Amino acid sequence: MAGVAENDERGVLMIKFPNTEHDEPDTAQGPAGMSGEIAWAFNREGKFDFACLIAGHYQAGMSGKVGGRRPASA
Repeated sequence: MAGVAENDERGVLMIKFPNTEHDEPDTAQGPAGMSGEIAWAFNREGKFDFACLIAGHYQAGMSGKVGGRRPASA
């Protein structure tokens, strides 16, 4: 997950280089039509931006925010 400015930059790069593969720890990828869940461990509370960076998807509006909170202490 990144901020809007970083997602904007990545979105432009994906249009320029559409066959780029991502292996960063903050990315998830799947085939068209796939559904599922992603478990994310947040290291701080807040609202975080996410985006689909397949060429053109971000520009078409595939982005949003997710809220994160630290797990309760055991």
